[in-house]
Amino acid sequence: MKFVTEKKFMFNELGKMLENGEKFYFPVYGMIRRKKSVSAADFGFFALTDNHLLVAVLNPFDGNKIDNYYKIPLDIKYVKIRKTPILKFSVLKIYFNSGESCKIQMSKKLLIGDFTDQEKNVENFLKFFLKYAN
Repeated sequence: MKFVTEKKFMFNELGKMLENGEKFYFPVYGMIRRKKSVSAADFGFFALTDNHLLVAVLNPFDGNKIDNYYKIPLDIKYVKIRKTPILKFSVLKIYFNSGESCKIQMSKKLLIGDFTDQEKNVENFLKFFLKYAN
């Protein structure tokens, strides 16, 4: 079993979701929660394009395999952004116009991999969503 994943792998996997001429911005490593249950969380890679949120969900037993890819339209109703006081995570809750929602948790500092731009990218990723905050 491998749990460590690398920046190069993240870029390659996010790049698989792009169409001709499309670029992604602010790639980050984090965790997505789709349900209220604590156990319903997956680690993965996240990035933005001009029109989409890209999500590549990591296999829970092998950090060098992707289980699912999601290219979610940025049809956002509103977001909530907060920081956890103890663990220093940033928590982004996105509410889509479709009625769906997701929660992404990310940290500026990582103890795994070679994510040298994580701190800067988390800041910019969250800054992008501020226009939707209520």
